[in-house]
Amino acid sequence: MCNKKNLLSEINKIDIYTKKLKEATLGKWVTFRQEGMEQILHGKIIDVTSNGEFTMKCKNGQKRGASLEDIYEIFDTKKECYKYTKGD
Repeated sequence: MCNKKNLLSEINKIDIYTKKLKEATLGKWVTFRQEGMEQILHGKIIDVTSNGEFTMKCKNGQKRGASLEDIYEIFDTKKECYKYTKGD
């Protein structure tokens, strides 16, 4: 049986984790993969959901989602991001 106090405590931990993840990554540039696409994608992180999924805005204006496992690298600048090639 799950009591309400424990459940609220766990939800609070998730909220704190999500907030810290957002603070650390929002506005950063990433290289990532998306299933069904061969090329490396580049984008700027514009949102992080409570389950740790990232939303990026790509160069062409397309918004794409990815999990942490799909992200190759996180960069501070767009220039660094676009220099990245897989295996660096």
